[in-house]
Amino acid sequence: MYKKLRCFVIMPYSENSDVIFKEGIMPVLGTLKDPSVMVLRADRMERSMEITLETHINNAIKSSDFCIVDITSMNPNVMYELGFATALNKPLLLIKEVIYDQIPSNLISMLITNYDRNNLSKFKEDLLNTCTYLIKHIESTRLQEFNNQLEYTVTCFPKYDVLDIKNSINSAIKNIDIMETNLSVLCTNYVKEIENALNNNSCLKIRIVTLDPESSFVNFKARRLGIDIYHYRNELRNSINKILNLMNPYGNRFELRIYDDIPVPKTYFIDDLIYSSFMEYVSTQVLTFKIDMHRLGVMETFVMMFDSIWHSSFFIRSF
Repeated sequence: MYKKLRCFVIMPYSENSDVIFKEGIMPVLGTLKDPSVMVLRADRMERSMEITLETHINNAIKSSDFCIVDITSMNPNVMYELGFATALNKPLLLIKEVIYDQIPSNLISMLITNYDRNNLSKFKEDLLNTCTYLIKHIESTRLQEFNNQLEYTVTCFPKYDVLDIKNSINSAIKNIDIMETNLSVLCTNYVKEIENALNNNSCLKIRIVTLDPESSFVNFKARRLGIDIYHYRNELRNSINKILNLMNPYGNRFELRIYDDIPVPKTYFIDDLIYSSFMEYVSTQVLTFKIDMHRLGVMETFVMMFDSIWHSSFFIRSF
């Protein structure tokens, strides 16, 4: 059903843990096919200096399909991240060194695989069997969810519904992520609401990714819109600088990045809602879809698209 799953590995950062990760976990997960597994560990993932390590790890756990957690010695950071993953109902596979037999009673019922540093071949065999079982369970559960949610209602607006998006921005609590080719739209319609939301909620964070004004794809976009390329590039530059200046007082609660690729659909991620706009190629009519982020397939389609573009883009402070 899924060509690739994401596994986030939670474990202490030490030489001993590195051995288990490199010689035990990685070889096993690397052999899995259909679906294959992308293995992630926080210290091996690119992290923006503008976000905390905690946020970096929490985002990785959120985007994972399942987690492998080394509970050996009950490292406090590991146990915290285990609790966070449990709260998100992530499928979990626990591992521990065989000599440690003290397991909290509320973890005993979970899948636990022991390892012996002197006999990792046995661990790899057991881990492969457990992972295979867990992945089959994940796919079975998702297939059932898919069958139960084949139909659901999506709100569609025959334009950019500015008012509805403004209302959602004003009530945002956790985060706002924006993919927008031309930030002049943002400057015109939503800056006041974003400022109000940031002022009213000290925990709110904003991330924006936009097209690099120097990108060759600007030519394609300008021609499609029937706009002079030189003036369109200047419009993109000016809107980026305007947003950066307006957001400067909010420090690391705001980050803007630019990408150099085919322009992506205008998409606003506001807490648990997604607004995504598409332009019909011939008539240039715009349709905006309002979608619940938790609907089946939405996370994989939209959120992973944003994450992919975000991690391949460039952080800037001025243009």
